Parts: sequence; C-alpha cells; structure tokens
Amino acid sequence: MKFVKNICSAIIVLLFFFNCDGKKFVPLEPEAETFPKAEFTYKLSQDREQIIIVSNTSSADSGDTLVSYKWFLNFRYLSEFDSELTPTFEIVVGYQYAVKLRVTDNHGVHAEKLSEFWVLDD
Repeated sequence: MKFVKNICSAIIVLLFFFNCDGKKFVPLEPEAETFPKAEFTYKLSQDREQIIIVSNTSSADSGDTLVSYKWFLNFRYLSEFDSELTPTFEIVVGYQYAVKLRVTDNHGVHAEKLSEFWVLDD
C-alpha cells in the first residue's frame, strides 16, 4: 500500500510539471501584492485655528489609480472633505489633534497616514 501511495504521489508531481506532450510546465510566480501609499504634509495657520493640508503626495502602484481620499479629524470621518486633496480643518487652540488620510486604490486596497500633535496656547 505504501508503494502505491508513493507511486501516486510521484505521478501527481510529474503531471504537475509536465503536460501530455512531455513539455515542462513552469508554474507562474504569484504577482507581488501591491499597496497604495498615503502621504501628506500639514501646517498650522498663523493664528493656530486651522490645520492646513499643504500637500498630498499619496500614490498608487504602477498601473493602479487612487479612487478614494477620506479624511479623519480626531478619528471622526469627515465626508465633506472627500473630494478635496488638500483640505483645511477648523480647530480650537489648546487641544491634541489627530489627522488621518485613508486612500483606496482601484482594487479596494487602502493605506493610511496618521499625524498626531498638540496645538498649544502661548
């Protein structure tokens, strides 16, 4: 029985690597999984009552496109900024803030960047 099992295993291996004409099959390497990149820079307004997104250099891998930009302020999703690449957020001095950008590519894969900081009084 063990002999039959070994023969069957060998036949399966041979069938996997060779077709009926004796030509070798080359298994394809799986494509590397690719991810978008979320990236932005910000500054505070002179009066420190606004967080200004200065640049949004988020990107998708070659051949992919970013289809969604979602902004969060203090972990609250702000749908009113969906169409803006560089929004400005109204804030109050004296608190800690978290700004997060989530980008999604045309395959539904997403990436996030989070920046946390304090806006202090003088």
